[in-house]
Amino acid sequence: MRQSDDNHIPMDQIGAPDEPVRLHLPADSRYLRLLRLVASSMAADLGFPVDELEEVRVAVDELGSALLADGIRGGIDVELSTSRRTLHVRASAATTSAGDGSGGGDLVIDPIARELLVILADDVQVSTEDGRHIIELTRALRSGPS
Repeated sequence: MRQSDDNHIPMDQIGAPDEPVRLHLPADSRYLRLLRLVASSMAADLGFPVDELEEVRVAVDELGSALLADGIRGGIDVELSTSRRTLHVRASAATTSAGDGSGGGDLVIDPIARELLVILADDVQVSTEDGRHIIELTRALRSGPS
C-alpha cells in the first residue's frame, strides 16, 4: 500500500509566499553561495527546470559580485520574492564612500557581468539611493509548464 505525502503540493498550485525572504550577507564572496542556494531553491519551487536554475544561480552570483567589487561596507541586504512563475531579487549595499558626502556615485558593473545579467534576467535595474547601490532583477520561468 502506497502512503501519500501530505506535504506534497503540485507545482501548478504553488503561489507566492506570504512574505519575501530577507538575507543579510557579510561583505565576503564566500557568503554568495547562500544567496545562490536560496534563489535557486525558490526558483525550483516555481517549477524552473535544471538549466534555468543554473541561470538563476549565475545571475544572482553576478549581482552579488558586482556589489562586492564596488567596495561596500556593512554587507549586502537581499530581498527575494516570487509571484506566479517569477523570481524577484533586490540587493543593496552601502558604498564605502557613502559617508563622505559624495553620495556614493553610480555603481560601475564590469561589462561582462552586466551582459550576463542582461542575458540571464528578464529585467535588471541598477540604481544608487541614499548612499546605497541597488540591483534589482526579475527572472520568469521561460520553459512551458512541466
